[in-house]
Amino acid sequence: MASRTKQYDGITEYSFIGYPDAMKFALAKEDLEKKILEASYGTFVAYDFDEVFDRGR
Repeated sequence: MASRTKQYDGITEYSFIGYPDAMKFALAKEDLEKKILEASYGTFVAYDFDEVFDRGR
């Protein structure tokens, strides 16, 4: 509902799901082309922590 209020006008909405035991997380964002205004209903993309964060290994 945040995307439909004036308070959030111009702000991109994201949803986050963390999988700490697997060292992964998934993100989704609103999709204005498909008229998906709530990120939690969008397509989630999974990432490994090592893929995103350089931990100096």
